[in-house]
Amino acid sequence: MGIIDLIKGRSPKDIRLKQDISMYLVFPYLLKKNRVWLDKKAVVPENTLLVFATRGKILDTLPTGEHKLTPTTLPNSSNKFKLYKPDKNGNPPANFKAFTYFINTAEMQNFKFTTYKKLHYENELDGKFWVKLDFELDLQILDPKKFLKSLMCEYAYLKTGEAEEILRDWLSEFTTTELEKIPYRKTEFETQLDEITARIAEKLSKHLSAIGVKQNALRAAEIAMSKDKKQKHKNPLMTENEQEKDFEALEAERIYAEEEAERERIRQERQINPYIDPHLELANRAEKLNEKFEYENIKQTEEMARVAEYCPQIGENTAVKTAEKIEAEVKEVQGEEWSGLEKFF
Repeated sequence: MGIIDLIKGRSPKDIRLKQDISMYLVFPYLLKKNRVWLDKKAVVPENTLLVFATRGKILDTLPTGEHKLTPTTLPNSSNKFKLYKPDKNGNPPANFKAFTYFINTAEMQNFKFTTYKKLHYENELDGKFWVKLDFELDLQILDPKKFLKSLMCEYAYLKTGEAEEILRDWLSEFTTTELEKIPYRKTEFETQLDEITARIAEKLSKHLSAIGVKQNALRAAEIAMSKDKKQKHKNPLMTENEQEKDFEALEAERIYAEEEAERERIRQERQINPYIDPHLELANRAEKLNEKFEYENIKQTEEMARVAEYCPQIGENTAVKTAEKIEAEVKEVQGEEWSGLEKFF
């Protein structure tokens, strides 16, 4: 007991807070052997309620202000412990045992909680992905007795910080369950997170009201998502090794297969008609190449190799030629030998 307490007439058995409890919803006030002494004072700060309780049951509450602890101010405790009945020596009881809590009734902002696990989703467009959300809740205890009673259903006694953890765990489980009910798209979490939060807040408000808590605001503070994985385009007719190739490789194989099919078609046409006009053949092929690939100055391609079979000098040029340039160079190299083929048509 300090000198200042002696001067001000304070007793060590008075119930008086000596610290700020604004970060707590429920603050257990530790009494020696849990003894509440009668005829002593209880000082309750503003926006705070003092509660006396036994295991699982609330006895009495005292509002903001300074109170003298008597059987009159503590009627339920008086009835339970018979504080009005004197002992065998005729003396009234000096104390009784009870748990003492200060409940913060001011608004608490930015009460943080998170989904207790990663939420896994799967759909055709997004594939498999997971989401984990952090929330911030602004709340206020409107009915302290109802709130404390809901906590004491499972806990006979609350330690410092335990009430906040109980509520945080309950909020985490509730939001996780609500989010798992709807098969959200990944884009919805990216662009419509406020709407998703509003739907949860609407349902959460009703459940909090049932335990004496008012929800003032709910915000999604942070979101963590799995990274996008490259989707593989699989063909059930392909082998497993082929399925492991990425899209670019498959696309290159497709183009090569088309070119090979075209070359095979030309070879078959030559077998049927050995005097097919190579000029017309190469001109048509060059026109198709120019339509498909619009590029210049590349290395000699398979098509240039095809041209080189007829005109080696042209094959040495590594640029894709138009049909007109091929015709001019072929005539320049082979001259009349080229035109001699035309008589067969």
